Amino acid sequence: MVGKVFRVIFTRYAQRRRQQIFDFEKNLNGKHYAREVQRAIDKESQKLQKLPEAHPTYLNHDSNYEIKYTKALDYKIMFQVLKKVGEVIILTIRNDAEDPDKIRDEV
Repeated sequence: MVGKVFRVIFTRYAQRRRQQIFDFEKNLNGKHYAREVQRAIDKESQKLQKLPEAHPTYLNHDSNYEIKYTKALDYKIMFQVLKKVGEVIILTIRNDAEDPDKIRDEV
């Protein structure tokens, strides 16, 4: 049986976070590592096209909808699955070391 293929969409906020992460990593660890982080985020995001429901649920939020996440190096990619329309909406990308309260405000 072939599974449904979901379309992966970054919100504008997630796109900004992705750029901020690149800039941060470039300044801290150099351009090579920043590109490595971007590739890891892209790779994990594309994996969400198949079986996004298989990922764990992010429990530390106040939203009315289910939020799931996947990991790319030290970053969590948080997303919502819209089964009826076949889309995965990437809401934000956050470092594991960040304050969960800050993340809660974003999702």
